[in-house]
Amino acid sequence: MSDPEDNIGETSIRPRILYASIFVYVSLTGGRFLSVLLQDAGLSDSQIGLCFASSTVVQSLCSSFSGSFADDYERRHPGLGRSRVLLCGILMSGALFLLQGLHHVTTIPVVSTVTWHVVLRVLYAASTSFVWPVLDGITLDYLNEHSDKADFGKERLHGAIWWAITNLIMGPSLDRLGFSILYLYSIVSLVAVAATIHIFTNAQLASRQGQRRRQDTGNQLGHDTKENIDVDTSAKDSVENQGNRELPLPKGLKRQKSHVVPTDEEDNEVKEEEEAPDKPRLSLVSIGSMICGTTTGAAFMFAVFCLAIGMAVVEQLIFLYFEVLGSSYTLCSLTVLLTVLCEIGLFAYGPELLNRWGPIKLLLLAGVCYVLRVIGYSLVPQGQPWFVLLFEPLHGITYACASISSVDFVAQLMPSGYESSGQGLLHTLRGFGSVLGVLFGGIGDDWLGPRTVYRCLAAVVTVGLSVLAVTSSLNDTRGGRYAMGAVTEEDETVNTIQSCASLELVVIEEKDIG
Repeated sequence: MSDPEDNIGETSIRPRILYASIFVYVSLTGGRFLSVLLQDAGLSDSQIGLCFASSTVVQSLCSSFSGSFADDYERRHPGLGRSRVLLCGILMSGALFLLQGLHHVTTIPVVSTVTWHVVLRVLYAASTSFVWPVLDGITLDYLNEHSDKADFGKERLHGAIWWAITNLIMGPSLDRLGFSILYLYSIVSLVAVAATIHIFTNAQLASRQGQRRRQDTGNQLGHDTKENIDVDTSAKDSVENQGNRELPLPKGLKRQKSHVVPTDEEDNEVKEEEEAPDKPRLSLVSIGSMICGTTTGAAFMFAVFCLAIGMAVVEQLIFLYFEVLGSSYTLCSLTVLLTVLCEIGLFAYGPELLNRWGPIKLLLLAGVCYVLRVIGYSLVPQGQPWFVLLFEPLHGITYACASISSVDFVAQLMPSGYESSGQGLLHTLRGFGSVLGVLFGGIGDDWLGPRTVYRCLAAVVTVGLSVLAVTSSLNDTRGGRYAMGAVTEEDETVNTIQSCASLELVVIEEKDIG
């Protein structure tokens, strides 16, 4: 049985509290009701689409940099770097959202309402680019130290739960009090996020200090043992002088090397490791080549890109369509509840799903559910918005499976210390897909109508799924998480060796270039 002290900080304060508080905050400041808030401010569907597209472009461009910056800052300030970057991103985005609410209390004489909202949303997106990849990096780093990266879904689950709770509160509040109440809620959530980041960071620092104390105690015991052995050198010499014979051991036991007292050779190896220069830092191009360096990896990321095009319209513009059907804000909040109820089970059993099916099959399932859902949306009759509740559970499957599969696929390819960098590139790819989606969705709603838009998006996602399915079928002999099958111990070993080999090649190439 393990020492209870060895588990300090592992289960008491976990990243799930960060997901819970941050999802509450984002649902208030940038969730599904944002499109309706902008419409209330006087923006047309095309202008809303342009606003979202501009914001997503900035967020996509900044995500890769923010993830890499957070990893570098964490190396300089262990235990504090990523948390500080995360907190700065939250505080900046919160201040920008509160500025956005000025149009409710006064007229902005310098710029038009449209320009005011677009500029603030773009700056908000730049700030939140320091939130998502950094938050995922913090979680993966924690799981890599205390658990397994496949448990990511169990942490992310708590964000989904509080996303649903917040939207349930927002719907009736908006129907009765209007959009001004969002700004009051956002102030409270900002304080809560800052508090949870502080609590989580202090807990992790305390845990690491406890581990260092235990290591120091072990080292001191080893030193004392060595001194005790040195005191008895005369007895040892007498034994060696008697024909260099070793003392007899009981029958059935073998003589083993001491794990307490290092030899001179082992001391030299430790010193060489301590004095070895730091390995060159991997560039974003090198990290990208590790993700997309195979046909399966490239096809997987292409499918993620196509699915991001479709999901962006659903995530950011769907409430506009619900309003066209005659929905109230309360009904909109109920759609979120149904979505999250399906997400909860999938996030909770994320590790089992990954081990059984692998990320590729999960992503294919996410895409199929998306296609069925948006086609169903396009068939809902006018004036009967309650029919959309029949299709909302499919979005829960899409969102959960897409999140679990993509995060795990990238995380398994990243070396230690580059968790945020890998997730930053993933967010960048999704972001570029989202840009195309919201541009097409916003302009298409005005020109083609929402029903035609959703049918077109179903075709786009189908293309991405087809490419992934064909490519993974051709490469299915490889097995493991990087093909169609489930993961095995042999696959884990092979993939680890291949990832380490590719990392060494990248490091060697960068040394040569330097």
